Amino acid sequence: MRILWFTNTASLATEPLTGQVGVGGGWIESLELKMHEKGGLDVAVAFPWIEPELKTFHFGEGTYYGIPSRSTSKYERLVERHTAKLEDPQKQVEYYLQVIEDFKPDVIHIFGSERAYGLLIPHIQVPTLIWIQGNLTVYSLKWYTDLTREDVDKYTPVSSKVKGTSWHHKYREALNIAAREQEIFSHCQYFTGRTPWDRRLTMTLAPQAKYFHCDEVMRPQFYGPQWEPHHEREKLVIMTTIRGNIFKGLRSIYDTSVILKRLMDTPFEWRLAGIAPDNELVTMVEQKLGVSHKDLNLNLMGNKTPDELVEELLHADIFMHPSFIDNSPNSVCEAMLVGTPVVSSNVGGIPGLLVEGEEGLLVQPGDPYAMAGAILDIHRNPDWALRMSENARKRGAVRNDPDRILEELLGVYRKVVAQHAPVV
Repeated sequence: MRILWFTNTASLATEPLTGQVGVGGGWIESLELKMHEKGGLDVAVAFPWIEPELKTFHFGEGTYYGIPSRSTSKYERLVERHTAKLEDPQKQVEYYLQVIEDFKPDVIHIFGSERAYGLLIPHIQVPTLIWIQGNLTVYSLKWYTDLTREDVDKYTPVSSKVKGTSWHHKYREALNIAAREQEIFSHCQYFTGRTPWDRRLTMTLAPQAKYFHCDEVMRPQFYGPQWEPHHEREKLVIMTTIRGNIFKGLRSIYDTSVILKRLMDTPFEWRLAGIAPDNELVTMVEQKLGVSHKDLNLNLMGNKTPDELVEELLHADIFMHPSFIDNSPNSVCEAMLVGTPVVSSNVGGIPGLLVEGEEGLLVQPGDPYAMAGAILDIHRNPDWALRMSENARKRGAVRNDPDRILEELLGVYRKVVAQHAPVV
């Protein structure tokens, strides 16, 4: 079977092409690796490319297509940011069709609905699925939650406003992406997803489509290591993986830390991977609240490798996920695989990942009192925390089993290829 993926990442070609380990998209690399291990499958990956020409690469057993997605002119990119202009759809589809003509796939799988990839569907007869990641149609509704629009107006640096990189500019672009996303949903006949949330989105945004369940393979480093309680330690360690996105709940962490400092007799440290002290969102939140992360025992560590993230999870007492919207965040799934007790906001597809009170705790998003209370609950009830840890590891081991997921996905491909009726 010849399988073509359209993704936001170069997957296993990321490191050969850039010399750097990719940040984000690691689960796609893990899945591609399993596909190659299976044998008898020809897999190609098409991804956004910084050069002005379409390029083909070969690394190991994979074929990779770098697709130009933006202008290389600094002035044109500046205009695009200020006008929230998206990629030229006609030009993008032409690139996609060139890739399809060259690789001649039996099935196409598009990872995510936020890029223009899905616009190719009306132009081809090849069965094409979209794997739902997030959904900008919904995410744009949650944009101004941790910080209001007025906050963003007040605290955005002048340099970001001039460069067109402010959260207002990104919001306008997100609205345009959401409109394009809804068009893509209306054309697609097949979707894959893994939560009740994304299944229900498919029912409403693409009532004509068929939905197939398929879980995600996590990065290999998270299979095997097992969290153990830190009974001998007097300090409580909380760990969060977070990016500098406005709807990911950074301010909620600050507000929750204020409450914990007031209520806790023992010291605590909240370690944040994925965001550094010089991040613009950090500066905006701290200006809004008039406080520094150092005053609140927050350790902003920046990006971490998978091995470093595993060590952080093993070192922590609690993993906290505060986002205002999400589907099935890999950080939560990775924490469950390791067994670090999880507290998460009850949003999007997350209620489908764990059972409240048995495999972790769910709290209302943007509610620092409930977040602090859940952290105290786990801290003060170590036996309960250990039971939830063990249950979460069992759940994760089944849900994220790589061999099962590979067979599940290949089964979806076979069904779609067998039943696909080309649109005439």
